Amino acid sequence: MHDKCRDSFVQNPEKLNATFIRRFMKTTHLIVLLIVCCLGCNEAPEQDTPALSVKNEAIESPVELEEVYSEYETYFVVIADTGNDYVALRKIMFELSDELHCEIDTMGRSFNQEKQLISLPEDDDDEMYAGDYFPRRFRSKTLSLEYLDLYVGDKSAIALVTGIFIDEKAADSALVSTKILAPNAFKVRTEMFVGCMH
Repeated sequence: MHDKCRDSFVQNPEKLNATFIRRFMKTTHLIVLLIVCCLGCNEAPEQDTPALSVKNEAIESPVELEEVYSEYETYFVVIADTGNDYVALRKIMFELSDELHCEIDTMGRSFNQEKQLISLPEDDDDEMYAGDYFPRRFRSKTLSLEYLDLYVGDKSAIALVTGIFIDEKAADSALVSTKILAPNAFKVRTEMFVGCMH
């Protein structure tokens, strides 16, 4: 069969040239299309693009650009109580959870007696933090036990967190509810690192 095809091309050179030219043109078109696509991805955007022009107007200096892409977020953290006794604070956390109708999110952590540390299990999937403390760093209305130094610099105390808020008014509202059941409750404004920890 291949011999027949080859023989027909040899007998009809115009057909061979036409086939070769068609294939060459298809290949050339593909290459040109790929080059155009690649160059199009690397070109600077046009200035009249509305979304980009708004951003360009809003960001006037390198400092502001850094702030936009900062790995820190300002949060308001509501803390019901603090102390050094994990077991006592855990008991209060469960009581508050029932009274406030709020979920508890331990993120799989518990208190490791041997290390005297709130930590993920030794066999946790996260190999980098397995057996170590990994902080709760994002906003939520759940209860958890965290190290207070994450928010205010006290390295020894544990904080019973009842919520992490981006909006101060929401934090104030949560604080009022929490203070009814936990008179020592307070609010902390903190700059929380929210970038990658791996």
